[in-house]
Amino acid sequence: MNCFLAILTGSVVFGVFSLVSLKSEAEALKAESDVKKSIPPTNSPQELTLVGFLRSEKTLPVSSAGSDYSYVIKSLAEDGAKIQTGNVVAVLEPKNQGKARREGADALLQLRLRASDQIEKLKVEIRELEEELSQTKRETEVLEIGNVEKSKSSEWLMSSREVLLEQLKLQSAQLKAQQTLEKRNRKKRLLEATSRSYAKQISLAELRLQEISGVSEKGTIRAKFPGVVVHQLNWKRERPQVGGETFLGESVAWVVDDTSLFVEAYVREEDSLFVRLDQEVRVRILGKREVDIAGKIMQISQVVLPLGDWERTLPKGHPLYKSPCFRLKVTLPLLPPEARPGGNVQVMLQRDRG
Repeated sequence: MNCFLAILTGSVVFGVFSLVSLKSEAEALKAESDVKKSIPPTNSPQELTLVGFLRSEKTLPVSSAGSDYSYVIKSLAEDGAKIQTGNVVAVLEPKNQGKARREGADALLQLRLRASDQIEKLKVEIRELEEELSQTKRETEVLEIGNVEKSKSSEWLMSSREVLLEQLKLQSAQLKAQQTLEKRNRKKRLLEATSRSYAKQISLAELRLQEISGVSEKGTIRAKFPGVVVHQLNWKRERPQVGGETFLGESVAWVVDDTSLFVEAYVREEDSLFVRLDQEVRVRILGKREVDIAGKIMQISQVVLPLGDWERTLPKGHPLYKSPCFRLKVTLPLLPPEARPGGNVQVMLQRDRG
C-alpha cells in the first residue's frame, strides 16, 4: 500500500513539473516570436526587406541660431502639425536670457527713477531761485524808487552818511539779484546737461534691453515654406518638450515639405549585391494601417556610410544597429494619405542580381 502511494505521489509531482516546464517553454517561445515580429525579416529566401524612412526634398532644421551653449524650448509646434509660410515653429531662448532681461529691465527702471528724482530736484531749486530773484528785484526797485523820491523832496535833506547807506543798500540788492540770476542760470544749464546725460544713458539702456529681447526674435524659428513639423529625438533618444533644454547645433524638429517625399532606405553591405539603379521595389508604409505602394531605386550611395540619427529609432537587437550600410533613395510616384514625413517604412525587393 505504501509503495502504491509513493508511486502515485511521484507521478503527480512529475506531472506538475511537466506542466510548469511546458508553460515556461510556451512563454519563452511566445517572447521569442514577439521579438522576431518586431524585427523586419531581412533574410527571407526570395525577398529582401530593408529599413527606410520617409524624407523630403525640402527641409528646414529647427535649431538655435545664437552662440549660447544651452537653450530653453519656450514653445514648439506639435509633432505632425501642418504649418504655413511664416508660422512660428519654435522659440528657443538662451538659458541665461531670462535673467539678463530681468536685470536689464530693473537697471533701466532704476535709471529712470534716478533721472526723474534728480531732474525734479533741480527744477525745484530753479523755481526757488526764480522766486528769490523776483523778490530781490522787487526790493531793488523799491530802493531805487525811494531814493528818487527822496532826492526830489526839498524838505528832506540827507546827510552824506545816509546817502552812502542808501547807495550801499541799493548796490547790495542789485548784487544779490545778479548773484541769484547767475545761480539760477547755472542751475538751468545743469538741468539741461543732466537731462541730456540721463536721456543718453536711458537710450543706451533701452538699446541693450532691446538687444537682449532681440535674441528671442532670433530664437523664433518661422517656417520658410508650407510643410509638416517632425520632432527630432535628442542624444538621449527623448522627444523635445516645451520647457526642456536643447543645445547649440542640436535640432529639436524639422519642417519638411510633405509634397516632395521620397524613401531613404539602408541596405547592409553584404546585401548590396541585390540592389541596382532603376530597380522596382515595394514600399510598405508602417502605421496603424499598413499600405503597400510601388517605388523605384533612383540613387545608391557610392561608399559605405555610418548610421545617422535614424539609428536612434532602431532597437539595439535590430540587425542594422551599428551596422555599416549603403544608403538608397527610392522615389514614390503616388503618395497615400498615410505617408508622413519621418515615418518608418519597409522596402521589399527580390533577391536577384539583375
